[in-house]
Amino acid sequence: MDSALEALRATTAARRYYVDGATKSAIADELRVSRFKVARLIDRAVKDGIITFTVREPAGVQVESSLRLAAHLQVPECVVVPTAAEAPERRRAELGAAAARIVAGLLEDGQRLGITWGRTLRAVVDALPELPKVDVVQLVGGLAQEPLASGPADLVRAVGSRTAGRAWVLHAPLLADTPGSARTLRAETSIAATLALYGGTDRAVVGIGSWRGDGSGLRSALPAAVQTACDDAGVVADVGTTLLAQDGSVLEVPGLSDRAISVTTEELRSIPDVTAVAVGEDRADAVRAACRSGIVHRLVTDHRTAEALLG
Repeated sequence: MDSALEALRATTAARRYYVDGATKSAIADELRVSRFKVARLIDRAVKDGIITFTVREPAGVQVESSLRLAAHLQVPECVVVPTAAEAPERRRAELGAAAARIVAGLLEDGQRLGITWGRTLRAVVDALPELPKVDVVQLVGGLAQEPLASGPADLVRAVGSRTAGRAWVLHAPLLADTPGSARTLRAETSIAATLALYGGTDRAVVGIGSWRGDGSGLRSALPAAVQTACDDAGVVADVGTTLLAQDGSVLEVPGLSDRAISVTTEELRSIPDVTAVAVGEDRADAVRAACRSGIVHRLVTDHRTAEALLG
């Protein structure tokens, strides 16, 4: 500092600005200097260590891991939450509770929320508080062998019970028997009404299906021949009925897209805010693919999954 007076002014300016919340114009009047002089005093106070900053990591989120993971996966936002449990179901429940608070905080009155399905989303829905008045729309048809509690229609109804908005259920199977029957179903009045809402959906919460083991409800619903074709094509993940390769590119496999009753890839991409919730180190490849696809804007996961993704 040039003098004791300058040091005093810098300290006063920095304290009034950062601690008291005073404007630079008000500080300038108090010190009888220009606003530009105040800006220089504050900058000098920071540079010389007169005032320092401590950023404390808030409870319930690992900030550094979240930032590193977002940069690594090249998605706009990642939220990494610590989970204490070891058992998969307990981890899923802990993550679901954290994700539920995030989703609730994103929603505003008058918006439309899209939901896919899965065990992780079941954990999210179970933990949701009362929500703003939003409409909820089912993004994929039902799977006959999917447990009812994790099925898309049940999840949409459960979310609808927490908001004063309307729940739009898709009364159709995820996969029709033939392309012709799929066209007939899509044209049915109630189904067409739900499908028509996809283009104006404001936010979506989706699961990520992993094609390793039994990590994808979609894969298990497909005929054996279509499963083999998907495996041969290099499918590692699904979001709704969008099939993804390891690099995130979308794969078109005959026997699926022309028979599916669900949100299309183009409609998914048109949703301005898509949150994916995923847990499990064995899903790392699938999560990477989903993030690389450009469909996902926000990933919510736990610290063990994050470590696997970073590794």
